[in-house]
Amino acid sequence: MHQLRLAPVVLLSVLGCKAPTEPAAPAPPPVVSTDMPLLERRPLSIADADLPDRFFSPAAVGPNGEVVYFTALGSQPIFRIVDSTGQRIGGFGRQGEGPGEFRLPLQLRVYGDSIRIQDFSRLVSIDYSMAGKYQGERNARILKTPLAWLRDSVDIWDLSPTGATATPAVVRQALDESKGRTVIPATDSGLQHLADVFRARPRPVIPYAAGAGRVYLADPYAYRIHSYDASGKPLAVFGRDLPPHFRGPQELAQVREAVLRAQRPVPGPNGRSMGGQDQGRRLDTLAKEITAYFHRTPLHVDRAGRLWVIGTTNDSTTIDVFADTTFLGRTTLPCFLLVTGYPAVLNGGWLLLECTLPDTADRRSELQLYRVLDPVRQPPKKDDA
Repeated sequence: MHQLRLAPVVLLSVLGCKAPTEPAAPAPPPVVSTDMPLLERRPLSIADADLPDRFFSPAAVGPNGEVVYFTALGSQPIFRIVDSTGQRIGGFGRQGEGPGEFRLPLQLRVYGDSIRIQDFSRLVSIDYSMAGKYQGERNARILKTPLAWLRDSVDIWDLSPTGATATPAVVRQALDESKGRTVIPATDSGLQHLADVFRARPRPVIPYAAGAGRVYLADPYAYRIHSYDASGKPLAVFGRDLPPHFRGPQELAQVREAVLRAQRPVPGPNGRSMGGQDQGRRLDTLAKEITAYFHRTPLHVDRAGRLWVIGTTNDSTTIDVFADTTFLGRTTLPCFLLVTGYPAVLNGGWLLLECTLPDTADRRSELQLYRVLDPVRQPPKKDDA
């Protein structure tokens, strides 16, 4: 934590000015567990009256398995809270411009018994309790791409447009400040490499995680992870050597439909039809396109300091776990992870996934809730001698 000398603070107080604040540096890394965690799925049955209009995102999970999720701006209330079985235990929020009201809520996190939501239209950070009680809000002018939310601060990165050569630094700033400190400098070779990758293949956000005194960046096409300490010093580059990744049947069908939709003429000015994009050749090669091993919100640091990499293979969700650079194992879950929003949330002893349902289903997606368990180590046996 940065310490301010007394004299400047007293002077600022006398003048009636606000002392500048800097986001605190992350805590030093704990001893990282080398056990592969176990996942136990919990039955989550949400009543029809509490289901969202489209998707659950933004959603989050609390310390006791409570699930908080978005329904619709026109709903009363906008956000619902259910327990780990799906039983509704509360709700909060309405549409508007006043204190505690929402216009464009896109980020939701749970810290203990507090729920924090970032509204990107009102540019405020709004706090509610897990009981649904309004606890206040503050200005949060986050105008660049948020990579990770760290309670009272956020790591941001703003990649230049395609064709530009400048690579921006990753910066950590307090929610109510306009400037922050550099976490990873623009001169870092790993950051420069990822900038080149993402300019060639634009993506919504770079794979990134911060926690337990570590920062991680990842190349989703090569499965290479760059790790840094709390000061931004490079530590290691690691990952997995896997065969090329291709789309599964369900994802392939979705992409094919999107390509066909892009080719259809649409109404233009003066009632004239505007031709769609000619991507006929791509239809013949979709099944052969090499794709990313992981997509949205793939990197997470758990309470034991382990890094989770949440990806996809053959329309299922894969979870690879690392202790520092050591690969501990993979778990595969029956979930076709949603490709929009923030479909994966890890908090304490809980994992929440939003999964795409087949076209024949009544809904577009479902939530899956898992309890994170660490294996119990048996005490060493005493020698019989």
